[in-house]
Amino acid sequence: MNPRNLIVGHDNGNSGGTCVLREDGSILSYFANPTTDARGVNEVDVVALCERIESFTPNHVSFAVEEPLKRLISSTPSMWNNYGGVRSMIMLQPHWDFIAVGVSEWQRKMLGRVPRGMTKKAALAKARKCWPEEKWLANERCRTPHDGIVDAVLIAQYTCDRLKNTNPEG
Repeated sequence: MNPRNLIVGHDNGNSGGTCVLREDGSILSYFANPTTDARGVNEVDVVALCERIESFTPNHVSFAVEEPLKRLISSTPSMWNNYGGVRSMIMLQPHWDFIAVGVSEWQRKMLGRVPRGMTKKAALAKARKCWPEEKWLANERCRTPHDGIVDAVLIAQYTCDRLKNTNPEG
């Protein structure tokens, strides 16, 4: 196992988060998505995101991005815009793999059956159970766990588990 092979989970959205895991599943970093104002619209700052991941000098990155929901809701256009930007950024990196992860796919595996409207609460409970020492705060001034970061760590862990199950050496 190479300690510089990373798994990144990305909760796609302006208020989403990103988590960086080592191959063994230990948390290296997590943060709220960097954003920028592009033509009067807030979107994920893919340059800042790329620089942040590259700062870990990885040999290889498996970058799992949550796919936007297909049904029409008010956030859908910005989610698809961010998804396209992040996907393009990943595809330009020669040592990064893009992995699309469906919302129901990771939630079903990581959370089990959860009543409608309770997924954020269930995700926080799961993250606290798996990593009890973590606070899941976007910064030191925050008092409330950042649900985008919580989702990102679970997406990263889901991807880590999935990759281990498909790796004949793992």
